[in-house]
Order: sequence, then C-alpha cells, then structure tokens
Amino acid sequence: MLGVLLMAQMGVADEGVRLRAPAVPLVTHDPYFSIWSAADRLTDVPTTHWTGRPHPLNSTVSIDGQVLRLMGVEPGSAPALPQIDVDVLPTRTIYRFGNENIDVVLTFLTPSLPSDLDVLSRPVTYLTWDVRSADGKPHAVQVDFECSGQVVVNDPKQEVVWDRPEVEEFVVSRVGMKDQRVLGQKGDFIMIDWGYAYMAAPTDSRTQLKSDGAVSFDLGQVDAETARCHAMIAYDDLHSIRYFGVPLPPYWRRNGWEASDLLKAAERDYD
Repeated sequence: MLGVLLMAQMGVADEGVRLRAPAVPLVTHDPYFSIWSAADRLTDVPTTHWTGRPHPLNSTVSIDGQVLRLMGVEPGSAPALPQIDVDVLPTRTIYRFGNENIDVVLTFLTPSLPSDLDVLSRPVTYLTWDVRSADGKPHAVQVDFECSGQVVVNDPKQEVVWDRPEVEEFVVSRVGMKDQRVLGQKGDFIMIDWGYAYMAAPTDSRTQLKSDGAVSFDLGQVDAETARCHAMIAYDDLHSIRYFGVPLPPYWRRNGWEASDLLKAAERDYD
C-alpha cells in the first residue's frame, strides 16, 4: 500500500507519464567502454563517459547539401535536426529526428544477450541510421559518424595515434594511446588509456573513410522508401584484468582472435 501511495505522489501511476532517465545509454559494455548522453536531446551536450568526462561521438546528416547534427555538439556551425523522441529498451536506444523534408531514426544496439556468452562478451555496439523522405520528394542524403580520441585516454593531455588497419570487406579507423601501458592504472574514477577503439563499416560503393577519420555514407537520392546504413564502434583492451599477477585477455580473445575477427563476427551477426 505504501508503494502505491508513493508512486501516486510521484506521478508515476498517472496515465501518460513517462520516466526520464538521468542519462541515456548509448554504448554500455563495462566501466571503461561506457558512453552516455546526459541531456534530453542527443545534440544538446557532448556524449560522456559514466564519470561525466567527455567521450565525444558525433554524427551529422547532410540533406541536399545542408549539414544537420544528429549527435553531439560538433560541428558547432551546423544546426541540430529536431529530435522528436527517444526510447530506451533493454538492448537498444532509439532516437527519432525529423523536419519537413526528412525523417531519421538512429538506433544504438548493444546485444547484451545472457543466453549467448560469445555475443555478450563482444565489446561492440552497432549504430544504425534509417532515413526516409518526409515530404515525398527525393533528397540527396549523406550520413557521417566520428569517434573522438578521448575515448582512449584518462587525461585529455595524453597523446593518441590514429591509423587505418586493413580488414577485408571493411573500412576501419582505429585510435589508441601512443604509449601503451596495458592495465597500467587502477581505481574507480578513471578511464581506460590502453588498447584501441575502432570504428568500422562494411565496404561498399557508398561508404568511405574521410581524412578526419569519420565514416561517411552516401545514401544517394532518398525518397519515401527507407534507406539504411550502419557502423560499429568497438574497443579492444588487449588485456582485461590482472589475476594473481597474470594479465588475462578478454573472453572473446580466448581462441586467439584479433580485433579483425571480432569485427567480422559482429558484422556476420548484424541482421
């Protein structure tokens, strides 16, 4: 009875009232690979680590040459595409955006499925963009996605290096600390500064890796039929824990896998 009274006082029991999370989960794997949006709209603030320090992910959509922000605050010169709604589900966070010309659905999928330990252990989150014309007219559409080097440092003054590893059938951008000290830190309020973050997308004629490291999708002329593209963000920490003085690899590496195997397996299971 007391619980019912409390819920009524809080307004939770009222029809139509929706709970608002203090932060929206985007990438949720472990205390290190953990990225959130602490705002009502995905374009209001930079995305952050659970500690509140910046872990910027940015995405834009270009409609007939006009660049609009979908995620993050960069580029600052681009206005935000109005956000219509956000739903937080057990394995997905779904944002909906739109204006008079275009509708965009951006989905973050982290397949934390306890029934499949192999999938559960993969440090991979999928991002999917579904785009369609809102006014029935065709529009030239391009989607860009980038991940900041701050996801691999504990201190923004630490130096990172970028490269483009070759993985068959993928475009890949990788970033990591210049000086790798694997398992070199311990504590609660820290961010990882070893291993490598990956952005990857399947190779096709519409996908490219830009000079700034962003993944870009040219969707061509989009009409009322939905056009879709997707990318993956992954983190290879090389070793996950030190157990009785012995550094141990993550579970997904137990059979000798490398990051390329991780990306290929995740892509095979995307559908």
